Amino acid sequence: MRTQFGRVGAARACATVIALALPAMGANIIDIGTLAGGNSSAATAINASGQVAGYATTASGDTRPVRYSGGTLTDLGTLGGTFSYGYGINASGTVVGNSYTGTVYRAFSAPVGGSITSLGSVGTAGSYASAINDSGVAVGRSWNVTNTGIDPASYSGGSVTSLSTGGGFSGGAGGINANGDIVGGIESAGTNITDLFLYHNGVLSDLGNMGGGGTFSEAFGTAINNSGLIVGSGNLSEQGPDHAFYYSGGAFHDMGTLNGGYQSGASGVNSSGEIVGYSWLGNNGNNTAAFLYANGSMIDLNTLLPNNSGWQLATANGINDSGLIVGTGTINGQTHGYILDRGQASATPEPGSFALLGAGGLMAGYLRSRRRKV
Repeated sequence: MRTQFGRVGAARACATVIALALPAMGANIIDIGTLAGGNSSAATAINASGQVAGYATTASGDTRPVRYSGGTLTDLGTLGGTFSYGYGINASGTVVGNSYTGTVYRAFSAPVGGSITSLGSVGTAGSYASAINDSGVAVGRSWNVTNTGIDPASYSGGSVTSLSTGGGFSGGAGGINANGDIVGGIESAGTNITDLFLYHNGVLSDLGNMGGGGTFSEAFGTAINNSGLIVGSGNLSEQGPDHAFYYSGGAFHDMGTLNGGYQSGASGVNSSGEIVGYSWLGNNGNNTAAFLYANGSMIDLNTLLPNNSGWQLATANGINDSGLIVGTGTINGQTHGYILDRGQASATPEPGSFALLGAGGLMAGYLRSRRRKV
């Protein structure tokens, strides 16, 4: 259910970013590879056991959702169309994402040993899934019942629930934690202002934005850990660049950029408060780097790679509680998904054949799609 919006304070999200020491040893990078005949892949999320969700191209140029497990990349199929993408994975290995049916996109679920299945939609137009928790509740966005706007949505037990019914609002959900807390962004009808929201115990609360001001401001939450620490991106001034943020103690905290870059975004956070994302390295998006945020500093993950690795890590899309990071990068001129083990993870997945890049900033999913009005 939805209540009148109001800023929530420290009680809503009182987690703090924990200072963590970066490992001194060199990192090990694992290429998730590509599907047979394909030339690109992307790693978008990782669970506690090191299984990875993502997507990859086929020999014919189609895009398929994939699961990487035990050194094997598995094509999860489609709902009938040629383009499908995997964005979230839970402890059981169930992958969620979006699949084109030939007419519309539909949120899907693909369990281990099962078939890809539509999660439905509130309206008759498209639906999308971005994350799933270990209880099997998926979140994302769906066109509303009148097909006039896109609402944040949850998918559970065969039902689709709009998190912002009525009132002329639209938006999307980016992340969900083990407690069922959901974060994302929500926009008032007739405005270009998107605020961060927290959906907790059936109540949707507006947490505001980073103070962009004017007639165009936005903040979108992409992930929330079990302590309530929220991460995402938002703009600092009207029509200005997005910066990665974490939301804690009732306030937004700007994480900045790498090397004075123009823009950044946070995509994932683990139970220790380690945050990952991407940053531009200049004034355009043609040169980006994956980052880890720890000890109040943003670290370029490329600086942790072994010498002559051949990789350029462009985005970091997820991090698990063992510290394994997944994202996209380039190697040998191709875009591939990767798993980065910084040498501190207790469970290292089995290496596969080398190859990477894809998502190019997954976390910006809703912010960019709302500009396209998917």
